[in-house]
Amino acid sequence: MIILVLPLLHRFGSPSLNYKSPLDFGKVSNFGLSQPDEISFNVVSEEITNYDNPVIYNNLSSPITLTYTNKNIKSNYQVSKSGAVLVYDGSLLKSANVDLTKLNCGISFRLTIVTTDDEKYQTSVFFNIPYKSENSSLLDGYLLSTISMENKCIFYQL
Repeated sequence: MIILVLPLLHRFGSPSLNYKSPLDFGKVSNFGLSQPDEISFNVVSEEITNYDNPVIYNNLSSPITLTYTNKNIKSNYQVSKSGAVLVYDGSLLKSANVDLTKLNCGISFRLTIVTTDDEKYQTSVFFNIPYKSENSSLLDGYLLSTISMENKCIFYQL
């Protein structure tokens, strides 16, 4: 079993970090989910096609895919144009005068691996979720970030 314990380091709005099926990676979904305290990944030994629940291959070759959303960053804002279509391209943030720099966020979590012999290994992971990158920003409607933790984690036995 692999367990992620998920505190968020920045609390502007209502941020949440949730499991996302790798088949849905890059797709916008799950706006209504609240921040869980932890996500437990079931370890499987054979290739599967159903990723509705958090799973990871026993050789750790499958990615851990998560989705970050932040709701309630502006309240009581009214769109001035009647019949205006809401588009998820950041124009609503801009027209509501939301300071995008406040949307920078850091995430830290403990990653615990429990072996079949019930041995526990743990490491801490930290990364930033910026409001912009070299190629895009939240004003584009999304920000896709891939973080490779290869050779960056040191696990300690508990």
